[in-house]
Amino acid sequence: MQFAVVALTTQTLLALSFDCELMTLRDLESQRAALKLKKLELSAQIKQAGRSQGNASQSRSTLADLVLHLGSSPMAEATEIVVPPQLAGHKMTAHVLALYELSGYSTDAVASWLLGQGKGRRGGHRYDPETRDRMRTGVEWLYIRTPLQELEAPLTSISTDIGLLGRYVVEYQLFHWLVKQNCDVGINPQTPQFLAEALRCMPSALPSAEKEKLRQLFEVSTRKTRKWITSFRTRWDIKDGMLVPGEVLEPVVMQEKVSQGSFYGNVSCR
Repeated sequence: MQFAVVALTTQTLLALSFDCELMTLRDLESQRAALKLKKLELSAQIKQAGRSQGNASQSRSTLADLVLHLGSSPMAEATEIVVPPQLAGHKMTAHVLALYELSGYSTDAVASWLLGQGKGRRGGHRYDPETRDRMRTGVEWLYIRTPLQELEAPLTSISTDIGLLGRYVVEYQLFHWLVKQNCDVGINPQTPQFLAEALRCMPSALPSAEKEKLRQLFEVSTRKTRKWITSFRTRWDIKDGMLVPGEVLEPVVMQEKVSQGSFYGNVSCR
């Protein structure tokens, strides 16, 4: 009888041990499956973050590269030039076409915008003649090769940003007007003349509501206007200049010479 009890106890212990080992294996498998699922979720999140970052990067910088590449196409292949899908489908392409129309079809104004001039970005490429020439060519080809139906209403398709583009056109023209007044005429326009010129620079194609906003900014010199003028000078890199001291010459000699000042007023001649 004692031997039977011992045998039964041993079998019971073995059965319990087996059940424990089975439960442990099930727990491990469950944990392993949970870790695998977590890994898949993290991988999906990393991929999504990468796509989001890529889209943001495309909006910031790739647009200029695409237009520049389009402008680098050999003229011998002009009949074969097409707008690449990446540029045609870019979310900022409509802004380029709208700015081209607002500026009176000035390829240089759009090239300046694409290269970051007037946006507070520094870099010698903005003033590199070859780069600017290729960028202007790219803008022109983009307009020529864009289907006509997409050119009919580029201003209405970006109504939320049209005011900013209109102000950029004003600032672009003001910058070149200041350079001309300082470097060619040799005068330093004061605030009233500056604001009067800003009013004359408003794009004719700008919607009436946006024109009124700019008119309110330029017609009266308020605190907001003064802040804009300060911002304009900073973003367009307008610095105070001075006339270079010249040597004392006899009147007869001075009549035979042409004055060659490097800087006039408050804009550096470039």
